[in-house]
Amino acid sequence: MSTVVVSTIAPSGGTLTVTSNVNATNFNTTSDENLKTDIVTIENAADKVSQLRGVNFTYRESGQYTMGVIAQETQAVIPEVVGEMPNGQLTVNYQAMVGVLIEAIKDLQARVDELENQ
Repeated sequence: MSTVVVSTIAPSGGTLTVTSNVNATNFNTTSDENLKTDIVTIENAADKVSQLRGVNFTYRESGQYTMGVIAQETQAVIPEVVGEMPNGQLTVNYQAMVGVLIEAIKDLQARVDELENQ
């Protein structure tokens, strides 16, 4: 197992590609409201989530068995979370999926509350 230490931050727009496991105590994503424009609540989140497919799979290169989504399928539903590497392979920003999952839970809770109040 190799260890790589990154001691500098890549320039804006830079990419660090790792084809093995990354272990860390925490990952923080810049999310300050002051850095954002065009903020809109995600609509029809539950419908979007219901179109996603969670899968178990094995990575061909490493043999690691894990779970997640298929980028091509996800791109058809929420293209904002799918990127493309220079070699054409697709990536999924799983952190970006949190927003749609939060709104889907809220949508479903509203439906439950409505049914309970009938």
